[in-house]
Amino acid sequence: MHVLRLAATVFAMLGGLSLVDSTRGEERSEPVVIKIRICEQWPGKKEPMVLTEPMLQTMVGGQVWIEIGKHRQPQPDTLEHPIGLKLNAKIERRVNEKYELQLKIVQGAQRQIEDDPETEIFTEEKLSVHTWAERGKMKKISISPIKWCEVTLEDPRQTAAVEQPNNAKYWRGYTAVPSTAAPELIARPPVMVQPK
Repeated sequence: MHVLRLAATVFAMLGGLSLVDSTRGEERSEPVVIKIRICEQWPGKKEPMVLTEPMLQTMVGGQVWIEIGKHRQPQPDTLEHPIGLKLNAKIERRVNEKYELQLKIVQGAQRQIEDDPETEIFTEEKLSVHTWAERGKMKKISISPIKWCEVTLEDPRQTAAVEQPNNAKYWRGYTAVPSTAAPELIARPPVMVQPK
């Protein structure tokens, strides 16, 4: 009997320790919203043109990717051309409230020339960024004299509690926590009434 009680006590203690370790791991997991904005401003223009403005939420220490769009393969061509946006992000927490961020962004487009229907043009822009950033501060990364990338890291819990002030001069960005909810018209189609 004493051996069974001792064994039960040891198993209970080990189970309790594993639960404590798992809750510590949950406390360490930290959500983060990554806001990216790529802009271009030609000389003589008052405001920049926003080329893309994706925002995604992930956990620090994780990797996330999104693909919005499709691939297109012209008839005689054997290569597929991406159309839309592909984004791959990896974020790690480092010292003194700094985060190491790796981004890979691919934007693809297709264009048809109006007076030449037999010609298709595919363009693809790639951007790879490896940088350090602080939470709550917008980091501006120059790509060329007229093009730049803005990256902001935020805590979604703080963003939901208080609306953050705009970081950039022409920021027309985000005021809400990211959501996967569908718009009301898509989520709840109107009910059709049967005629009497």
